[in-house]
Amino acid sequence: MWIRRSTVAAGLAVVSGIAGSGTSLASVSASVPSRCPTKAPVPIVVGPHGSGPVLPGGAASIRLCRYGSLDAKQRLEGQHLTRSNVVIQSLTKRLNALPGLPPGAMACPADDASEILLLTRGRNGAAANVTVGLRGCRIVASTTGAATRLDLSDNGQPLLRQLVRLTA
Repeated sequence: MWIRRSTVAAGLAVVSGIAGSGTSLASVSASVPSRCPTKAPVPIVVGPHGSGPVLPGGAASIRLCRYGSLDAKQRLEGQHLTRSNVVIQSLTKRLNALPGLPPGAMACPADDASEILLLTRGRNGAAANVTVGLRGCRIVASTTGAATRLDLSDNGQPLLRQLVRLTA
């Protein structure tokens, strides 16, 4: 997988769809659903990385959806709904502490498209969704357009373990 950032686009554009279901990530973000989509959304990240939080504070709930690799047809493998303020604050703090993307193009040959999708809804009604790549470059992208972050290989290991444990 190659990811190229361009100065042509202002901010971050996330184009996504859920294979075979006819549901877009935009319609999923209207509220935290009672269940995860059965197939993973496929985000395409275009444009320079943004600044600001990956996950804005104030989420009232987060639904976590873990999807398998392309070999597993990106099927839903686990899900979890949390309303715990402790868990929400921990996830928000860890996601927002990740460093930004380095400049230039990246090659991600080990990326198999496995990911965890976080669907959130704030107390004020605002929705924000985040995808966390589980292998390869492990891109973390926010559908709010505010930020795209990377580096689950070092500082993000506790975050990765927490996400996988919550969706086991």
